Amino acid sequence: MQIPIFTVDAFTNRPFSGNPAAVCLLENDLDEDLHQKIATEMNLSETAFIRKLKPEGDFTKSSCFGLRWFTPANEVPLCGHATLASAAVLFHVQKNTNSVLTFVTLSGELKARQVKDHIVLDLPLYAAYPQELKEVEELIKAAVGDMIVQDLCYSPDTKKLLVRLSDTYERSVLEELKVSAQHFLSAEKTGKVKGLILTVKGNSSGKGHDFYSRYFAPWYGILEDPVTGSAHAVLSSYWSEQLGKKEMLGTEFLLGNLCVCESEAASNMKTCKSSHLDSGVESDTQCRSGAGCVVKCSSERMENAAKRRLAANARERRRMQGLNTAFDRLRKVVPQWGQDKKLSKYETLQMALSYIMALTRILAEAERYSTEREWISLHCEHFHADSYHHYTAQKPAADSDPYAQRVFSYHPEHFQMAN
Repeated sequence: MQIPIFTVDAFTNRPFSGNPAAVCLLENDLDEDLHQKIATEMNLSETAFIRKLKPEGDFTKSSCFGLRWFTPANEVPLCGHATLASAAVLFHVQKNTNSVLTFVTLSGELKARQVKDHIVLDLPLYAAYPQELKEVEELIKAAVGDMIVQDLCYSPDTKKLLVRLSDTYERSVLEELKVSAQHFLSAEKTGKVKGLILTVKGNSSGKGHDFYSRYFAPWYGILEDPVTGSAHAVLSSYWSEQLGKKEMLGTEFLLGNLCVCESEAASNMKTCKSSHLDSGVESDTQCRSGAGCVVKCSSERMENAAKRRLAANARERRRMQGLNTAFDRLRKVVPQWGQDKKLSKYETLQMALSYIMALTRILAEAERYSTEREWISLHCEHFHADSYHHYTAQKPAADSDPYAQRVFSYHPEHFQMAN
C-alpha cells in the first residue's frame, strides 16, 4: 500500500522555516501501530493523518475528513500547525473544491476556510488558571533557573503550564535563554504537565508585539517546537485577559526564527490565518504556507466572552483559595516532620490518612490490654520516637474523660503525645 506523504512548512512565507509537519493522505484505515511508526520515521514535531470518513469520499470533493496527529513519541489531542498544513495540502495540492473544510478530531470539529490566498483556521480557546508554585517549583527551576516569575497558570484542557517571566525582562532575554528541556521529565513530579510555555510581555506602548513566547514538550518527544498553534490557544486566552485586548500580535522564538501570529479571543474560538504565497507545490512532497492570525467578531460577542472568562477565573480563584484554606487547617492537626518544611497537598493527605490509622490502632490496642502499664509497654515497642513528631505533653483536665486520662496521661521521655 502506497501512502502519499507531504512535508509542509506552516506559519511562514519562506521554505525551510516556520514549523514543518508531515501530512499523510489515507485512502483506507491503517493499523493503529502503523500511525506511530510512520510519525517516528518522519521525525517531525507532528505528522498528520487525513482519512476519508466515507468509502466513496474524495480528497478533491469531500468537505469533511477525519484528522489525527502524532509526534515521534505518541498521539496528541490537538496540533495547530499540522492542521494548517493538512488544509494546505487539500486546498493547494489536491485542489479541493470546497471553500470550508471540517476536520473531525480528538478536540472536536475544526474548520479551515480558504479566503483568497489565505487559509483561516479555527482552533479552540483554552483558559489557564492560577497554579500553585510549590507543586511545580522544581520544573520552573529547571526551565528558567533563578529568573523572576511574574505569573504562573495551568491549562487543564491542554495540560500546558504557562510561565510568565517578569515584565522587567526584554524579549532578548527570552530569545537567548538556554533551556535544557530534557531535564523537564525528571523535574516534573505532578504528572499533569505535558507542555511548558515561557512568555514575556511585549511592548507596553501599544506598538509592536504584545507578547513573546517559546514552547517545550519533551513529554511528547519534542524538546522545543518552533511554532505551536495549540500553545497560542492558551496564550491568546491568557494575554487577552491580561491586556484587555481583542486582537494581539505575538511572536514565538526558536533559534532566531520568528512566527507572527495575530490572535483574538472570541467565544471559545481562536482563528489562525495562513497566508499562502505560493499555491503550487515545491516538489511532489513539499508545499509552502505562511500564517498570521486574525478573527472577526462583533464587539458585543467579544465583551460577553470576556465577561464569561472573568467570571470563570474568579470562580476558579475562589475554589483554589477555599481548597488552600482547608489544607492549611488540616496541616495544623496532623504531625509534622519539622517546622522547616511545609507539607505539600499530597503529603498532607498521606499524613492525615496515616495519622488516622495510627490513632485507630492505638485505641484498638488499648482496649485489648487490662492494665495501663501493659498497654504502654506495647505502645512504646511498636511506635518509635523517630516515627512521630514530638508534641509537648499536656496534662488533661481533672474533669476530662477518665478513659482519655488512662490512655494519654502517661508520657515516656522518648515518646510524647498531646491530649
